[in-house]
Amino acid sequence: MNPAIFGVIRHLLTIAAGALASKGVIETGQTDIVVGSLLGIAGVIWSVIDKKKGRG
Repeated sequence: MNPAIFGVIRHLLTIAAGALASKGVIETGQTDIVVGSLLGIAGVIWSVIDKKKGRG
């Protein structure tokens, strides 16, 4: 996958976190934590999928 995809995903997650903050689901200060956590999880999933493709 193209590394630029992570940039797009990061922006989409930032928009989603901003929407959640504006609706009061999360606090404004938590948006960075939410986005960072989801990007970390996405990175792990991407790595696992990439390694499985290499083996199969």
